[in-house]
Amino acid sequence: MKKQNFIITSLFLFWIIGTTAAQTITGKVINIHAQAIDGATVILQTIDSTFVDAVITDTTGCFRFNRQPASYRLIFQHIMYETLLLTTTGEDTGTITLKSKDYALDEVIVKGERPLVKVEEGKLSYDLSQLTTHRIVNNAYEILQQLPGVQEINGNLSLAGAHNLSIILNGRPTTMSHEQLAILLKNTPASRVEKVEVMYSTPPQYHIRGAAINLLLKVYRPEESGLQGEVNAGYLYNYRNGTQGGISLLYTTPKWNIDLLYNTHYEQNRQTTDTYSHHTLKNNVYDICQHNNIDRKGITHYVRTGAEYKFNGSAHINLAYTGIFNPNNDNHSYSDGNITTADNRTKKEAQMHNLALDYLSGFGMKAGINYTSYHSESHQQFTNKDNKKQTSEFHTTSGQIIDRWKIYVDQSHTLPREWTLNYGTSLTYASDHNTQFYHTQNGTDMSELNTDNRYNEYTYDFYVGFSKNMGERLSFSASITGEYYKTARYHAWAAYPTAELTYVMTPAHILQLAFTSDKTYPSYWDLSESTGYISGYEEVQGNPMLKPSTDYSVNLNYILKNKYIFSLAYDYEPDLFQQLAYQSTERLTLIYKTLNWDYQQSFSATAIIPFKIGHWLDSRATLQAEYRQAKCDKFFDLSFNHSKWIGLGMLQNNLTLSTQPDIRMELTGLYLSPSIQGNYDLSNVWAIHAGLRWNFANQKASLQLKATDLFNSMQGDIDVTLRNKGQYMDMHINSYSRNVTLSFTYKFGGYKEKQHKPIDTSRFK
Repeated sequence: MKKQNFIITSLFLFWIIGTTAAQTITGKVINIHAQAIDGATVILQTIDSTFVDAVITDTTGCFRFNRQPASYRLIFQHIMYETLLLTTTGEDTGTITLKSKDYALDEVIVKGERPLVKVEEGKLSYDLSQLTTHRIVNNAYEILQQLPGVQEINGNLSLAGAHNLSIILNGRPTTMSHEQLAILLKNTPASRVEKVEVMYSTPPQYHIRGAAINLLLKVYRPEESGLQGEVNAGYLYNYRNGTQGGISLLYTTPKWNIDLLYNTHYEQNRQTTDTYSHHTLKNNVYDICQHNNIDRKGITHYVRTGAEYKFNGSAHINLAYTGIFNPNNDNHSYSDGNITTADNRTKKEAQMHNLALDYLSGFGMKAGINYTSYHSESHQQFTNKDNKKQTSEFHTTSGQIIDRWKIYVDQSHTLPREWTLNYGTSLTYASDHNTQFYHTQNGTDMSELNTDNRYNEYTYDFYVGFSKNMGERLSFSASITGEYYKTARYHAWAAYPTAELTYVMTPAHILQLAFTSDKTYPSYWDLSESTGYISGYEEVQGNPMLKPSTDYSVNLNYILKNKYIFSLAYDYEPDLFQQLAYQSTERLTLIYKTLNWDYQQSFSATAIIPFKIGHWLDSRATLQAEYRQAKCDKFFDLSFNHSKWIGLGMLQNNLTLSTQPDIRMELTGLYLSPSIQGNYDLSNVWAIHAGLRWNFANQKASLQLKATDLFNSMQGDIDVTLRNKGQYMDMHINSYSRNVTLSFTYKFGGYKEKQHKPIDTSRFK
């Protein structure tokens, strides 16, 4: 009852406070032919000509200011149109018509290059027309891969100079795991993405911390009302054959947006691991060789439906349901070695349901409530035969049930003298129930390994922040977030400051300095007391004593001529947790367990250099050098202090083979020098990606052939070495990472993809 009263009271107070907030100014700019004008500059001034703010119209000609003086002047400027001055009051300026300038040019061709990146309110804003025109990008996920400084290594997206990276859609924080987020983004057509913003210090009103990328989708267009959609189907080959396909529908009116999305994906893959362990036990040394094959196959169904109603002005309310179903995932692991042979078969079913209700008022207040239900169940059949021909068998059933609620409220005020005040709060409650039961089949009682854990987690955040424009060259923002985090074994108050400073020396020389702090939480399953078996020699242990880790990052960017980017970054992460292997000193067992370290720190320098050759080649080179150190004084009964210099190089090439017909090709190469992970030494990694795309049928149809990791070298040839105070192990990992995809996509009805708010499954099993 107290918790319910707290939530209701918080919402009520923020609603009352929000009524004092400043209004916005919106409008649309067109030409005399009623065509939208893209890229027009709109300057907001007070009546006495004091500068307040400036924005640029989008592709629909629309603009928006998040501040409104009682009376004000707007100046509309565009190189192709006459300048217009408008003095008015109120929130909606309506439609503004600009007259074309008269030019008398006789056979004169004017050529120029649009800036690739601009700094807007501390964010790096990218021109998607330059990023996508000559590149093979069919969806939002592929747009992210084209952003300068963004790399995908082993299925994970990273941003140069940033420790962690989050994805936001239309200003809303993403709460999905990487796998579920990838499904969503790969089903969002690239044509629906209007703008991309990169933030090294994300403002707290997004309810995430650290670096983030914000994808802004195109706004509603009256000419696209009615029913639109897209269908796609594809064949993919990993280790064996697979398929993918789906349909997306959207019905729009001036007041309603109703959407439906279905996608299915079936895939099979294999991972091979060779482990050579020089294991010391009670003054005896055992040379152990184990060869593991893991085959995985499964199907995923993704369903989403949502409805959005738009009130008068900018207010709207959105209700959405998302379901993800994994009805039958099979894993078969076979291990063969000189001390044990094991056969391990697992069947798993999982499903997730999410309901999200979000509201945006006309006076700048945002509020929402989100509920997620997750349920998984797996059955394991394990058989092990040791070198003495003794056989042990057991069957396990394990499950995870998670219920999670989140409620948030945000508010923004525009103050005199170019100050903006932001504040808000959020409350998250999660209940997790993990079980694992052993059922023996040869008379051996293993009930002492049974686990039945219940886990409750409370997180309360509140923040306050401000921003200030000091003239046209200097802007500054800062915030602080207070957090109370509580579990059965751990509770703590913490404060997370952020700050960002942007200085525009000249339009061709921009400096940006960002500081951010963040916290990372362990997965719910890692916090359980369960023990899982990979083979008769290897096991995975949970750790209920894990603590969240904290991250502090400083990043300095220098942007030259709006396209060349040079960065310096420092990152310090106390209590970092990762899973590492440990050769037990009590029994002949290799234990994989997640533990908190003392810290990990890194310093990096990055250069991003784009270049073009004619109209047929568009390339970008990325170079990075990083010094990384990992330290842990209590790793079981050992310690480590490991450091190394690491280098990364990537060259992306996009070639236009033909414009009529529209055929394009891409070729990307990546190299990562030998690196470290805790007390591990990792071998170098390299990969070659290639793709070919043909657009036809008036750009409505697309046929694409794409191959990632052509030589199966990204995950197919990794050596892991452990040498630490008597711990001696070599591991060779060979995952089948080559993916070949042949896909076909067709759009109909002036397709307009709807933005979907994702769900957090990052800490589920």
